[in-house]
Amino acid sequence: MLVLDGGPPQYETFDMKPEAPSDVAGSFKPIPTNVSGIRICEHLPQTARQADKFAVLRSVYGDTAIHFTGVYYLMTGFVPLQFVHFPGRGAVVAKELGPRNGLPPYVLNATLDHGAGPGFLGSAYSPFWVRSDPSSPDFQIDDVEIPLAMDWSEISDRRGLVKRLDARFRERDTEGLFADREQFFQEAENIIRSPAVKNAVDIASEPGLLPNRYGRTPIGQGCLLARRLAEGGVRFVTINAARAIWDTHSENFNRSEKVLLPDSTRRSRR
Repeated sequence: MLVLDGGPPQYETFDMKPEAPSDVAGSFKPIPTNVSGIRICEHLPQTARQADKFAVLRSVYGDTAIHFTGVYYLMTGFVPLQFVHFPGRGAVVAKELGPRNGLPPYVLNATLDHGAGPGFLGSAYSPFWVRSDPSSPDFQIDDVEIPLAMDWSEISDRRGLVKRLDARFRERDTEGLFADREQFFQEAENIIRSPAVKNAVDIASEPGLLPNRYGRTPIGQGCLLARRLAEGGVRFVTINAARAIWDTHSENFNRSEKVLLPDSTRRSRR
């Protein structure tokens, strides 16, 4: 799931209005796609060649101009309520399908997580959160290696001590909080021990110029990471493009033409 935070302007992307007045139509021109009758923005030529592989929904709308509320609704299907926290789509998939091949079922690549959490499903279905930028030259994911100053025997000793200290409190736990936490720690340890996880996140091992075809941008390389995760066994990957936000309150045409739409074009070449 790609979350283009801020929202691409519809008239400048997939729902152009060339016959509308100039203050509505904007300065971009529509071009044909490889599907008869579908025309999209001239600055998405590579995407136009893939129109037979996606659907354009022009009936989607929101009732709020508040970003948090809109994204929350997109991610969960519900408006925020004070008395209940709804789970994100990935958390629901994680609960229904569970892990596979030793990889976490739900991965979130984002700088923020509003609407992407487990909500009332509980922390067991939280995403494995990749906060770092996949397009960074020194990209690496925290939490998949043990600290250099430690070894597995020391970690096992500490885990055993924690279990003994928790035993008495566990007897009084009527809400299953300790069980949830123990499951969380066990899954974290499994991730660190798993060669499959290390392989899935190793986007530097991609051959030749293939990473360039995704675009050397946060969301482009995020898509490359997502593909490797899905091939490895992850059930659901969410990428949030908040690093290159589409919230074009100013310089809409300039930013769309020179930055945001070219990024989309590069990402569509695979």
